[in-house]
Amino acid sequence: MKTVNGRVLIVLLAALFVDFQLLFAGTAGKIAGKVRDRETGEILPGVNIIVVGTATGAVTNFQGEFIILNVQAGRYTVEARMIGYQAVKKEDVLILPDFTTALNFELPSDPISGDEIIIAAERPLIRHDQTMTMSVMISEEMANLPLRGFQAAGTLTAGFITANTFNAEGGNSNVYVRGGRPEELGVYIDGFQQNNLVTGIANSQIPSGAVEEMVTITGAYDAEYGRFQSAILQVTTKRGGANYSGYMEYVNDRPMAVLDKNHYFGYDVYSAGLGGPLSGNNALSFFISGEARDITDADPSVIGFPKFRLSSEGISKNDPSLADTAIFITDKQGTLTFKKGPQPKNSSGYGINSDRGMALQTKITWQAVPSVLRFDIAGNYSETYRRVGLFSRILTMDNNYRAEITNLNLGMITTYMISDRSYADFAMNYHSNDRKRMNDRFGFDLRQYQSVQGNTNSTSYYSDGLLYDIDGAAGRGPLWYQDRYVALKSSYTDQIDRRNLIRAGADFFYHTIRFLDDFDPDNIKFNSIGWRVDSNYSIIKVNHDDLKKKLLGPAHPISASCFIQNQFVSEGLSIRSGIRWDFFNSGVKRVKNFSDPTGQSDVSQIGDSTRAGKLGPEDYKPAKNWYQVSPRLSLSFPISDVTQFRMSYGRFTQIPNLEFLYMGPDALERTSVNGGAFTVGNPNLRPESVTQYEIGIRRSLSNRLMIDASLYYKDINNLISYIQLASTPNSINLFYNADEGVVKGIDIMLELRRTGKFQGRLAYSLQSAVGTGNSGYTSRSSGDRKVKIYAPLAFERRHNIIATIDIRNAKGEGPVWSGQRWLENAGINFLLNAGSGLPYTRTTIGNLHIRPIFDGALTNGAINAQNMPWNFRVDAKADKTFSWSSHLSLNIYCQIHNIFDRRNVVNVFSSTGLPDDNGFLNSPYGVANLNERQRQQYQVWYNNGLFYDTARQIRFGLILNF
Repeated sequence: MKTVNGRVLIVLLAALFVDFQLLFAGTAGKIAGKVRDRETGEILPGVNIIVVGTATGAVTNFQGEFIILNVQAGRYTVEARMIGYQAVKKEDVLILPDFTTALNFELPSDPISGDEIIIAAERPLIRHDQTMTMSVMISEEMANLPLRGFQAAGTLTAGFITANTFNAEGGNSNVYVRGGRPEELGVYIDGFQQNNLVTGIANSQIPSGAVEEMVTITGAYDAEYGRFQSAILQVTTKRGGANYSGYMEYVNDRPMAVLDKNHYFGYDVYSAGLGGPLSGNNALSFFISGEARDITDADPSVIGFPKFRLSSEGISKNDPSLADTAIFITDKQGTLTFKKGPQPKNSSGYGINSDRGMALQTKITWQAVPSVLRFDIAGNYSETYRRVGLFSRILTMDNNYRAEITNLNLGMITTYMISDRSYADFAMNYHSNDRKRMNDRFGFDLRQYQSVQGNTNSTSYYSDGLLYDIDGAAGRGPLWYQDRYVALKSSYTDQIDRRNLIRAGADFFYHTIRFLDDFDPDNIKFNSIGWRVDSNYSIIKVNHDDLKKKLLGPAHPISASCFIQNQFVSEGLSIRSGIRWDFFNSGVKRVKNFSDPTGQSDVSQIGDSTRAGKLGPEDYKPAKNWYQVSPRLSLSFPISDVTQFRMSYGRFTQIPNLEFLYMGPDALERTSVNGGAFTVGNPNLRPESVTQYEIGIRRSLSNRLMIDASLYYKDINNLISYIQLASTPNSINLFYNADEGVVKGIDIMLELRRTGKFQGRLAYSLQSAVGTGNSGYTSRSSGDRKVKIYAPLAFERRHNIIATIDIRNAKGEGPVWSGQRWLENAGINFLLNAGSGLPYTRTTIGNLHIRPIFDGALTNGAINAQNMPWNFRVDAKADKTFSWSSHLSLNIYCQIHNIFDRRNVVNVFSSTGLPDDNGFLNSPYGVANLNERQRQQYQVWYNNGLFYDTARQIRFGLILNF
């Protein structure tokens, strides 16, 4: 390829982008290898190496070596061709982003025959440039698993902990990696970051059939990656090929309505995808997919829901006057009886625990100038409508919690090949995330959220003083978080010689954040920025600050970074080194003095009734800039023919969740002057940081079996907590960089590649995670800030085991019955999840739940010194494929979650350590003061089903591939 004298120009253009950034993940890998004569072993210069279906290739040099840069992640056929030799093709060559795929050829001499030799490429058990802990899963492996979605499949690796299967908000909000909080897992789809930085969670959804490969990295990843300090999950979606292909899928549990109503939960999912060329010369290709779901009970209770009958006509429109006519059905011992199956529907016609939504995904590749200029466009859009039903509201089902989440991510990467050894990327991205929470009946009609005294629609009634009497109140108030950002990135990659690959780049985020929370319906006031509510309860945008009216426009946080890294490879030794610089500004004015937010003790304001005790422009100052430098170093080398050693060091930084940074002026003034339990957002929060050390080995036990073990240590600082800050005139709760922790552990992975009929994986994690707080909502007294008390973190799972085994017959295999191989192209996959119980703090039995007594429980032991029971869960999927041609097949399957319908405990009452009894009913007060009806209602409250993992679920599906 002709070398363009624009290498310097590209570097200058990259420098211009330092002020415009988003972190895009790598999307391309490298192929490198050597070609020899099969008979003589001599090296062969001048051999053409072609990546079939693309305009990418190379020619071997005088040493018979070749390097192909910038190969998009995915699977390819690679061909070696030379006059006087038979051509050799290797199929299913897997390319991983940021890694080198070693590919060697041996060409047989045959100057006459035009036949090609086709070889199925083997994935290497040991990658010599792998210097960190990582796991790879391809689409066929995912398709065989008894689960759905890349988020679920991504947790099946060592170091990942799923704390609770109940996940109303979706995304990775219940996933913890190596002792990190959920927001510390970075999720990328086709190179674009999916996490919204308000909550730190990735709510993006794509159809399962769209995934081509998935890579998880839990060790010291390259300097290109920042903002996430625990792990990276990279998803590469399918791309269009030279021929049209696609799939259609439908999965449901409708047969269970006839076979076993106790395990019918109204599950329906539809999915389809199509890909192929958009032009005759294959320069333009596409892949598009979509999925829709309608699930009546998305979190089916393993114990069911309480049975009841009414002594009057029944409940219509949540009439509170009839609620006390409910009689809950009990057994002879007075214990509630439960009915299994989907929880009831409310007046909207949807289940009170329902999940509806859709997801769209697209990917377009355009080779504008073959081998020189390429455009890659990717996008995904999803909607989620999630209801969460509580048993305590089973007679007023419309007053439950509803979440609505919409997520859009669009991006384009332009790649320019400067020469066959260097290229530049320019990328842009737009991300939009809206997260709403509301009462299911009222939606976002703010007029309905008037106080109990002023609105009979939300009357709360406690006819006998029992706090958890069947409640007609509105429940959760409205909340709306909105995050929009635009982002740009440029990077430059150069294979400067045989051993060194240098990559440098810069990126930029520009956010627009608006939110509404903590609604005061009597005074029509919110904790808000970027919005206000007028006297007609209409939500109006505020685009600029007006602190005299206690209004803040939207926050515009900015983050930027630049990095440079090098990968050195020589004779099995691989060294990755780099350094990263991060910048962050919260993009909102900050209070000058949280010890006196309203300036009551400010000598310049004392005596001024218009200023003292009131927030105004004089109480604010500009946001502060934060900087962080993060070095990274990792290396690997062989210590035998079958064993590789690795070690790494890295410093990682993470921007705080933006929800912890902001608070509206009016809400802050009310909290300071009147007191209250609100936690005040703090724009002065520093980025969190982690220093991690790791060593590991990877060993081939055979040509199909591999073991990987790693030992790591993490020192965590500046984690977000909140403190009780002494302030004038009232103390306030303030988010603060108060927490720290230490995590250490061992991760072991065993992988068996397909051997005969068997394939499997085993992941085991041994972990110790201690710290001073579990999340941003863990409180500390300001007077105790210098006292560091380490305790097990609430999501520390000391032992965690994940195992999969796949047993499968290929075509022509399986027993013969009546002359037919009924089980050919059929298999079964088992997934085992086992783990020790999460920790909790033991307390006394309190009277907290009885009005008017408000006597809370007291700590009765060391923090998180007790543990819940072990969990064991087995899922399975059996399937069979009917093939009519190489391009048309039908796969039918049955998927079972929690085969044994085991009651796995995911939470307990701290007073007893039990999931179904908090001890109050049998306490002296409970025995003396509650009548039978009150005892029944109290049982409804604490037998909420949320303390157990989900029930057995059986689903049936069809996939038509064409």
